[in-house]
Amino acid sequence: MAGYPFSGKSHIAELLVKLRPDIGIINPKLLRPAEYEKMSEDDKRDCNLAAWEVSLEELEEAIVTKSDKITIYDTCCASFYKMEPYFVLAKQQKHKIIYVFVDSSLELCEKRAGNSWLPKDVIVKYDVNFGVSIEGLAKLADHTVVVKNQEGEPDVTKIMRLLE
Repeated sequence: MAGYPFSGKSHIAELLVKLRPDIGIINPKLLRPAEYEKMSEDDKRDCNLAAWEVSLEELEEAIVTKSDKITIYDTCCASFYKMEPYFVLAKQQKHKIIYVFVDSSLELCEKRAGNSWLPKDVIVKYDVNFGVSIEGLAKLADHTVVVKNQEGEPDVTKIMRLLE
């Protein structure tokens, strides 16, 4: 999964799990401690970095164990240089890679985020990173799907067909 924060990646992942219970989700947010919301901004940043690193370790393990389980890596996936080695490893391990970009307007992402919306400079970094990562990771994937996630339920039928 890839897309801006609050674009609906986790929601789409959860929809897919409802349709295919054999799907596992790796999501750094799920690795945060219960007291996360009470942490200082610096501690939240450190916690998010640690959770992301642990999630990448889980992703690598899922790739090399060659389980029959479908794995969704549910993160923004904005950095080509951070994600490329995992795509390459998955290819080497003969996994089918479906790169899903969740397309949602920044205005809607900001509305969904409410007080949790990110500063403009962070969004600009996402813009720059996606300028490289979308094309690069799509080339490494076996299939690329763009899911429009505006208002209402997103259509996941194309992803489901690819999972058959």
